[in-house]
Amino acid sequence: MGSRAIVIVCQDDKVARDRFGIENDGSGIVFTRTGRRFFNDKPLEESLIEKVENALDKSGFRHKFETQWVCLDCELMPWSAKAQELIKRQYAAVGSSATAALTETISALEQVAKRNDLEREFTVPKNSSSQPVDIEKVLGWYKNRFEMVQDYKNAYRHYCCPVKSIHDLKLAPFHVLATEKSVHFDKDHEWHMTTIHDFCVNDSNILLGTHLSLSEYRRLLCGRHAQRENAVILTDDPEFKNVEKV
Repeated sequence: MGSRAIVIVCQDDKVARDRFGIENDGSGIVFTRTGRRFFNDKPLEESLIEKVENALDKSGFRHKFETQWVCLDCELMPWSAKAQELIKRQYAAVGSSATAALTETISALEQVAKRNDLEREFTVPKNSSSQPVDIEKVLGWYKNRFEMVQDYKNAYRHYCCPVKSIHDLKLAPFHVLATEKSVHFDKDHEWHMTTIHDFCVNDSNILLGTHLSLSEYRRLLCGRHAQRENAVILTDDPEFKNVEKV
């Protein structure tokens, strides 16, 4: 899982200045999908831009498209490269506070449950809106909630991959948005995948390119369609006679 990233790569600082009016800020930039700067770590961003620049040069991309710059729509992995602070402030904070609160609650209920001088069930007057309480059931409920919190913490921990250098990143371009004098909205999916694959192979440690031919793409679609057809056939029972195929 990654984060959406818009990557603009110029041939050099002069092109960035002449074409985009950007001075003293390197030869490229990485934006989020909402237009914010992706990296707070400038050296890390520069290292990634340099990797893409070198791959483009080796593939002859600029000569082929007669351009000194390119704008790419990409997926940048891991997700924590951008969302590390979000994980700490939102997800981890919830997990930590819930664990602390439930641990104390369970401990108190366990102490109550061990007491022999208490009735197992507390009765309340019939005219009261309160409900009888079974300590064991309440304890079990809180223990179940505690387990759910641990599952929640384990779920987001899968995305907590440390990013300490450029070698911890993977960039997967999937659309050539624009080059000099061209906006490539009129090209099909295969063209984009092939074009991207041609320069990504020059740095497969960082860049991920997927070369999927049209025939392979059609086979993939046919396979998914067949799976859906089979799913309906497998549920061909009078009880599901109104199920529509999707």
